Amino acid sequence: MYFEIEKQAIDALNKALDQYDEDIDRNFRLEFPPDPKLGDLASTIAFALTKKLKTAPNLVAEDLVSKIEVPDIFEKVQNFGPYVNFFIDYSKFSKLLLEKVDDNYGKLEKTDEKIVLEHTSANPNGPLHIGHVRNSIFGDSLSRLLKLAGREVETQYYVNDMGRQIAIIVYGIREMGLKIEDQEGDKIDEKIGKLYFLANKEVDENENANEKVSELIQEYEKGESEELNKTFENVVESCVSGIKETLNRINIYHDDFVWEGKFIRNGDVDKLVKYFEKEGFVSHEEVDYIDLTFYNIEKEFVLRRSNGTSLYSTRDLAYHRYKATLGDVVL
Repeated sequence: MYFEIEKQAIDALNKALDQYDEDIDRNFRLEFPPDPKLGDLASTIAFALTKKLKTAPNLVAEDLVSKIEVPDIFEKVQNFGPYVNFFIDYSKFSKLLLEKVDDNYGKLEKTDEKIVLEHTSANPNGPLHIGHVRNSIFGDSLSRLLKLAGREVETQYYVNDMGRQIAIIVYGIREMGLKIEDQEGDKIDEKIGKLYFLANKEVDENENANEKVSELIQEYEKGESEELNKTFENVVESCVSGIKETLNRINIYHDDFVWEGKFIRNGDVDKLVKYFEKEGFVSHEEVDYIDLTFYNIEKEFVLRRSNGTSLYSTRDLAYHRYKATLGDVVL
């Protein structure tokens, strides 16, 4: 629709230019004015004319406007100094737009380009809130637009199963005797959110509990305890099932749910850290880190804690490398 309107404006300008005897370069495009009060489309063609006519640009623009036959889609054409500005008649434009909108509106031909789009990815420690859903709607809308534009799109939800928040829930279950099914809430993710609230309160007030949570994170990352692994996985799977239910109610579906722990279990995080070490980026003190001051960033990028566990950011890098193997564009 925009290109049709732009063409009408360019055609009107060319007809006006035909009324001059001068040979004028017609290879011009229209621009958007910096302020909506100045119109919807603008041309600087008067600057090209002024040398030929030996007249000030603002006078050229004024004369040019007087020669323009205003297309029906525009309310008026007006010059602002040397600029020729077109004002769309939105009562007519809206009607035309509605007539053109159908199931194929905006649809482009298919391409071979594949896009991996991650969105929402809220921590599975409770139900989605309005901030999460805002991101979900943005991500799903972008996915739909890209598909309409002919791209192959795979949507992913990055599941944080190794974070501290999940370990706090596991602490509540194992050490405090809390049960998911005993908590208040209509959905299971709501019940888990309530359990997390109770366990987190205990961890905040009890230093021993805080240390125990750190031990659980370390133990789960090692992956050696089948019983502990099942507890973590049950919490995450249960919460994700509630999150899926919420998303599905607003017609949002993901193609894949990729667990963060996957990149610890399959060795991708270790490979990533070894790559950084091989390239000479890693410094070893109490923690393994990359000194970013070389890149004018006053920060240390920590890859591993002193107890050997990885950080979310390290695992996130491994995830991004994984996504890059799946598509041409990663979002």
